Amino acid sequence: MDQKIKPAPAPWGMWAFLRALPRLLVPHLGWFLLSVIALAPGVLMATGMPLLLRALVDRALAAGNPVIATYALAVIALLALLDVGTGPVQRWLASRMATAVGNDLRIRIFSHLERLSVGYYETRQPRLLADLATGGAGAVESALEDALLRAIKQLAIIGFGLFLLFTIEPRLALACGLLLPVVPVGSRLLSTAYDRAQANRWKVMEKQIMLADQSLTAHAMVKAFGLEEAHAALFRRLTLETSRHTRHIAWVEGAMSAAAAGGGYLVLAAAVGIGTVLVLSRSLTLGSMLAFVQLAFSVIRSAQSLSTVVAPMKQAGGALQGASTVLKERPAVADSTGAISLPPLREEIRLEGVYFAYRAGDYVLKGIDAVIPRGTKVAFVGSSGGGKSTVLKMLMRMDDPAAGRVAFDGVSLRRFSLASLRSRLGVVFQETVVVSGSIADNIRIGKPEATDEEVRLAAVAAGLDAHVALLPDGYATTLTEGGLNLSGGQRQRLGIARALLRSPEILVLDEATSALDPISEHAVTEALDHVTRGRTVISVTHRLAQVVDYDHIYVMEGGRVVEEGAHPDLLAAGGTYAQLWAKQSGFQVTADVSGSRIEPRRLRQVPVFAGIGPGTLAGVARRFQVADAEAGTVLITEGDPADRFFILIRGRMEVLKHGRQVAVLTDGDHFGEIALLDHSLRTATVSTLTHCVYASLGRADFEGLVERLPAVREALRRVQAERAAAEAQNPVHA
Repeated sequence: MDQKIKPAPAPWGMWAFLRALPRLLVPHLGWFLLSVIALAPGVLMATGMPLLLRALVDRALAAGNPVIATYALAVIALLALLDVGTGPVQRWLASRMATAVGNDLRIRIFSHLERLSVGYYETRQPRLLADLATGGAGAVESALEDALLRAIKQLAIIGFGLFLLFTIEPRLALACGLLLPVVPVGSRLLSTAYDRAQANRWKVMEKQIMLADQSLTAHAMVKAFGLEEAHAALFRRLTLETSRHTRHIAWVEGAMSAAAAGGGYLVLAAAVGIGTVLVLSRSLTLGSMLAFVQLAFSVIRSAQSLSTVVAPMKQAGGALQGASTVLKERPAVADSTGAISLPPLREEIRLEGVYFAYRAGDYVLKGIDAVIPRGTKVAFVGSSGGGKSTVLKMLMRMDDPAAGRVAFDGVSLRRFSLASLRSRLGVVFQETVVVSGSIADNIRIGKPEATDEEVRLAAVAAGLDAHVALLPDGYATTLTEGGLNLSGGQRQRLGIARALLRSPEILVLDEATSALDPISEHAVTEALDHVTRGRTVISVTHRLAQVVDYDHIYVMEGGRVVEEGAHPDLLAAGGTYAQLWAKQSGFQVTADVSGSRIEPRRLRQVPVFAGIGPGTLAGVARRFQVADAEAGTVLITEGDPADRFFILIRGRMEVLKHGRQVAVLTDGDHFGEIALLDHSLRTATVSTLTHCVYASLGRADFEGLVERLPAVREALRRVQAERAAAEAQNPVHA
């Protein structure tokens, strides 16, 4: 299950916020102090007005003194103007302080996330991390700008007001002071219910966010599996559930406000009642009583207002706790103390006894030894899960070995700075990431400071310039996120141009053509052949035809190098490489996929056809129909009747049982024959992960073959028995 970043438990969220205040505010202490000073007119207005009222009643109106009345009214007007005039200034100062703190937090979180290793993101949801860097910092910013300064103002009014109440009438002040703690009692009693309601709403909102994100990101899969209505229904249910929790929170908030108001009215009633008694007994003047009641009202209202700052502070505290969780993460790969710049490669790159495990003890690389001489082309090949891509991670230092080392010219990679290593690499991935922006912007990702001419030359080298020249806006043409307005081949050419813009000494190809259709693959392969000349090239691929001219090939299986050598030598050895070659060979793929065909000799590698004679086998081969499918296409649906037998010619497919991936199929794999034999329903769903070319044989042709040829029937029974035994361990057949 993905580890998720979420707000901290609400009961201590506010205290987490308050504890973090010194660290947050020290860099911006000047702006914070100015924001607090700007609150003074509002505090003076709330606490000074009652004293002026007392002077107006007792010393001016009662005594008939117009001079004192004039002075009192003038001071009241001055305080009012000062309070109104400084309001916008105070808001600007508060915003200046809060945004400065929020920006610091955003930048710190994002910069730290950028430094974390690739492995960190394999168990996290990037969307939630992005929300933390933006929305989480926004919650802190909001709490600083509003809740914190409001709390300071209300506490100042309460403290100064209580002092003045005791100067007006100590006995009355003592009575009200004893009752004042009643004001927040109701809010405190409902606080747990409020925290629980907020937590429940967040859980539902998190599900809603993830559903929307995953559905919109994987919209092709949603359509392919017909999940639109199911996802819409689930989203509606989550929306209604969120609304229900929101209404519950509103009810609790209303109850908290009502409880605080009730407590305040109780204290105010006591003040009025006791004050009336004291006035009637001539122990208190009328002006003092009015001043006391107004001042008490200000204190009570401030105490009530304090309950409204708790929620935003808790939310900010939760965001800070989430940020703290991320900031405590240490990059698995970082520059060592005294790291030096990586010089140009002079001789070779070596992997020496490299072990690596994503989980303790579960090694995916087991003692890898490999040599990559400067200026040569070296490939790591093998089936899925063999450890090829992990070797690339070691070479690019996305992760560090658990044992052994990767050395450039005899010096461990750990001695060199990451920035200098990456500057020497140009990487072309299986899927080129295209961001929203122009073609030039996307190429310039490889070298942000590159000039327009450098961008154009890189595109020319990658074979992209001719396509760009046909566009009305040329390199300024806007691309959608994901590059949906480019073909797969054009996206890969863009990725090549991006890598070449760095003028890399070492070119790294990570399944650079495996996701492409035959026409695009041929074009991209030609571009790669051109740009790899004179460079050190390290390639990872499962498609052996891409590396037949490489200087050295390492064959990986189960995390080990099981064979190595040049293509002719590996074929002559008749080992794992030769078996993979035979599995992927025997297919003639044309630009017009429908004209492609399977060679009869290739069918002998399918167990059910192994015993058929050459003449019959040629007839069977002609009955296979070749087609292609884009990524995300569902070829077989679990529970449907079986109607075809499939051979995957090129591409990658996934096998799903009950929505869970149980296998990945690659070039040369076959599936579907058992369900055809026993007329059972499909036991799994098979969908394409990349563009795929496949051949299929219909039920009628297959059944006719079984009826005519005893050897096929016998082979099927044998395969069925073997598959039934394997099914108990890992059910993957379709």
